[in-house]
Amino acid sequence: MEVNDNTKKFYDELEGKCEPEILLEIAKKGIFLYEPLCKYDKIKNHKYVVLISILAEQYFMINNDVQYTELKNIILSNMEYTFTHETKVINLLIVNEFILNKILNEKNIKVINIFKTIYKEIFLCLYKYKFISTNVFNLFYEYNPDLYYSYEFDIFEFLYYDNKCLLPTKLNNIIERKNNNKDILHMLKDIVLDYCRDLNLLIFLSNFFYKNKI
Repeated sequence: MEVNDNTKKFYDELEGKCEPEILLEIAKKGIFLYEPLCKYDKIKNHKYVVLISILAEQYFMINNDVQYTELKNIILSNMEYTFTHETKVINLLIVNEFILNKILNEKNIKVINIFKTIYKEIFLCLYKYKFISTNVFNLFYEYNPDLYYSYEFDIFEFLYYDNKCLLPTKLNNIIERKNNNKDILHMLKDIVLDYCRDLNLLIFLSNFFYKNKI
């Protein structure tokens, strides 16, 4: 019940005065974030968005140098958090064009190695934002698409970039490709358990399951 009370207080503050210091103090007590704070204009560019999101195990986006420095400090300080399904801090990152530029110019080896753990999303975003050509993309992706495919990329495109095609297409392909209903349920269950941090994704998947009688 404490998390519910804290969550209500957090959203009351978020939708009211939206004082970052107060939001962080509430988050430290335990909250549930229904969706990433990058959707809230009043707070999305503040550095506390990074730590608040990590504490709530919610996805977050880096939009400026201050936030990037905050993320680096958290990575380098070896701060430990207890995550469901052993989620790491970096797995909560929504890769965008700004963070790609920072990664490509990063000099700290430890930070670079941390970013390497999400190479799939980075690779796909490098192509999306035209950091690499179609020829270079195909050289890697066509050779082994499973190695570079990322559910996160499709989910983030669907939720935060208004690309409504990739994720439904992927889910439909799963259904069409699998002859065994248990296999379908297993794959879709993994998506729900691993990626449904944003309530909007859970709502979409619920409607998708209902429509397809899953």
